[in-house]
Amino acid sequence: LNGAHLIANAVGRHMVRGGVAVFIGSLASYLCPTDPKLEALIDEPLKPGFMNNLAQIIGNDPGWVLAYACAKQGVSRLAERLAIEWGKNEVRALSVSPGMIDSAMARAQGPTLPAHDGSNAEVPRDEKAKEIPLGRQGNIMEIAGVVEFIASDAASFLNGIDIVVDGGHRANWRRSGVIKR
Repeated sequence: LNGAHLIANAVGRHMVRGGVAVFIGSLASYLCPTDPKLEALIDEPLKPGFMNNLAQIIGNDPGWVLAYACAKQGVSRLAERLAIEWGKNEVRALSVSPGMIDSAMARAQGPTLPAHDGSNAEVPRDEKAKEIPLGRQGNIMEIAGVVEFIASDAASFLNGIDIVVDGGHRANWRRSGVIKR
């Protein structure tokens, strides 16, 4: 989250007409609680006292899933804010939120993932993939294809949105009540 803000601050004034910034979020961002205080906080992670204020809102040890979800929600919110701020210069900002992607990074996390059913249980990765309506994990090239499209002139009117690339996983989470948005 800090890195995305630092990069945006550094490059924003150098963006030229027709430029686009693509921020990489995560499906996990939809697990971040909807809380106006939390949203205001993650909108300004570079502000002094950020970590202390975060601990007051979500707890001293929120666990990696919640911390990651909130950070990725902050990345998507940054893209939305920059779309408005940079739009007057015809510069776009979007986020892409991959779901379960079969990659070296994902495999390095281990063979299990959180159940997201309130049990705090871990489930095997292949079992978790059954939540995806398409019945499989995505691959890196599927994410790269979406990024290539949104960075192209063919997507020149897309701005300020989060594009979820998850095989329908978010839709299944919404239907089953795991998330509300």
